[in-house]
Amino acid sequence: MVTSSVLEHDAVIGEVVLGRYEVEARVAQGGFAVVYRARHRELGVPVALKVLTAADRFGGEARRQYLAQFRQEAVTLASLNHPALVRVLDVGTVGGGETERPCMAMEWLEGVSLEDELAARAGAGRGPREALALLKPAFDGLACAHDAGVSHRDLKPSNLMRVAARRGEPGLRVIDFGVAKVDPDAEGPGGGSTSTASPIAGYTAAYAAPEQISRSRTGPWTDVHALALLLVEVLRGERAYTHREGAELLEEILAEERPTP
Repeated sequence: MVTSSVLEHDAVIGEVVLGRYEVEARVAQGGFAVVYRARHRELGVPVALKVLTAADRFGGEARRQYLAQFRQEAVTLASLNHPALVRVLDVGTVGGGETERPCMAMEWLEGVSLEDELAARAGAGRGPREALALLKPAFDGLACAHDAGVSHRDLKPSNLMRVAARRGEPGLRVIDFGVAKVDPDAEGPGGGSTSTASPIAGYTAAYAAPEQISRSRTGPWTDVHALALLLVEVLRGERAYTHREGAELLEEILAEERPTP
């Protein structure tokens, strides 16, 4: 079994997790999870293995509830069948006891994030037709998720990836879906709304909705709000809100007047 200390020092690299994925390298790390590139031992195909370090914030019964909720949500995410949503391939845990951490194996995508693309355009916006065509796969994929009662709750340019699509495939994919948003107080998949009264704030302020800042209830409408902010950013070539952080940004988010190009 892989312990938390092993994960923290990347000794998990070279190990086989979930019985079939050989971990090759760490590719990303954030406040909620570490992402590794792994390879299916039998099929030889790469996968993205996300290990949730957020589980370390809970102990005892709260931790057990967290792991159970994660598994339930993972099953729901795996059932989502839309080409614009990253596919969940497997779910399980690494470690044991109080060091047990949930993990997901997801399809490996090659591409560039919308965040990096926007930065490369250096503030150049797009016309409405081009902007809508770019974001439409995300609209459609999230509509599919919402129909299943699943909300993303942390949509932002870094969670949208432009990929080299084959014929009939969307060129934009929604990634990091539902992984950093697991909440022990959630109503569960299918409920459509989730309490944000949790020690984990699963959102990014620059793309947050007022209900996320005020710690009330989130749901599909929260994703719609984030998509509107993303559309404004793609049209303008810069973020919808004037301020980047701090109290001024929070005031903008809670203001009655919404950002618009």
